[in-house]
Amino acid sequence: MTQNMESPVQGIEAAVSAFADLSKGPAFAADPSTRVFTTFIVALGNQEISLRKPIPVTIFPDGDDFTASFMDANISTGGGSPQEALYNLQHLIADFFLMDEDEPTMALSEKMRHQRRVLAECVCRTSLKTMPNE
Repeated sequence: MTQNMESPVQGIEAAVSAFADLSKGPAFAADPSTRVFTTFIVALGNQEISLRKPIPVTIFPDGDDFTASFMDANISTGGGSPQEALYNLQHLIADFFLMDEDEPTMALSEKMRHQRRVLAECVCRTSLKTMPNE
């Protein structure tokens, strides 16, 4: 039984290590000559939501800054470094998910409905939504 537990624990340790490495730089350089990177978001930094699966991200230079993009959901944002752009994208994805869940589907454009479907595949709520004081 202990041997079966080692593999999931090693997987979690590897994921934590990979996430920690993001502060040092992107996990995988797709093409060093163009400075385009591919990595994954493994946490959103918000206790109300969690990830169902890692989110693929492309980070690329944009003038003197960098843009991080979750292309499947058409969500992008920038930053002064690849790490800052990735950090900003994490928070933007969380904000989109939380803001979007209160909108009725029929009120959304096709683009926004697609984004909602993609986010629902990757993100879920971990706690019940708190109601404001009445």
